[in-house]
Amino acid sequence: MSSRWYSLEEAAHLASLPVRLVMALVEEAVIGPVYEGKISSEQLRELRRARRLFSLGLNRAGVVVALRLRRQVIALQQELDVLRAEMDSLEAYYQAKQRRVYRLLSLPDEEDFSF
Repeated sequence: MSSRWYSLEEAAHLASLPVRLVMALVEEAVIGPVYEGKISSEQLRELRRARRLFSLGLNRAGVVVALRLRRQVIALQQELDVLRAEMDSLEAYYQAKQRRVYRLLSLPDEEDFSF
């Protein structure tokens, strides 16, 4: 997905936010680093999220906290997805090893043990 770049003024206009507020959110590192005074498409989406939060009645500090928490939740979800994939892989690996051991010992599989 290609990213388009906007000046601070363009981004502020597109997000329906004052330029000074956009600059404040950039300074608080809520929006992310600005390169050569330009904001990426993803950063513009974050500005639009900020506008929605402001429209819900949050003040600047509340918006900052909400956006940071959102970023943390996304990072944690990604980490959880990686850990689940690793766990599934390990589980499949050990089940295959267990079946091999049962075959080598000529024992029935664990499912065959019913009481």
